[in-house]
Amino acid sequence: VIEGLRYALLSQPTILMLILLASLYTFGAGAFTTLFPVFGKKMLALGPVEVGYLWSWLGIGLFLVSLALVPLTQWEARKRLQVVSVSSMIGGAALCGLVWTHNLIVASVLVAIIGMGLGTWTPIAWGMIQEFSPAQMVGRVMAIYTAIATATSLAGISFFGWMTELADESTSVVGIAFVFVSLGAAAAWFSRRVPAAGAP
Repeated sequence: VIEGLRYALLSQPTILMLILLASLYTFGAGAFTTLFPVFGKKMLALGPVEVGYLWSWLGIGLFLVSLALVPLTQWEARKRLQVVSVSSMIGGAALCGLVWTHNLIVASVLVAIIGMGLGTWTPIAWGMIQEFSPAQMVGRVMAIYTAIATATSLAGISFFGWMTELADESTSVVGIAFVFVSLGAAAAWFSRRVPAAGAP
């Protein structure tokens, strides 16, 4: 474990940056998916069944983007990070749109777009970790990545849950949107600095 921490956090800036971006991602994504029923009920006045239908549109967005990611496995890391950047920005914009609509059909389309925005990060990041880590270190790096990402997910749930109680649901959703726009900007910045696969 110590060797894995030293490798991931101290000697590999690319892996460290992926972990930091993952932390930003899970900070927002964990909060949105956990608080989704609250947002649906309070912002759109939906009942449990309608919230379930709306939730299914999130899954549809995730499914569609999973299909679209298949050919991207052949792309270089820089281009894949640019996809993360664009999808995060679009997802953030869709989150802001969710604040302003009270129409279930429009909300369903926006939630599907949000799902597509959420769905790009994990497969691309996990693929990059396997590309940039030596075979004997992949398991340890993935464990550290997952542990840190899980911790920031819990932090995001707590923070945005508190924000929802302190202010309101719309403020919390806009805050989550800001997290995703920030992730998009950071991924765009990082895409210009990521080395070729396997390079230090």
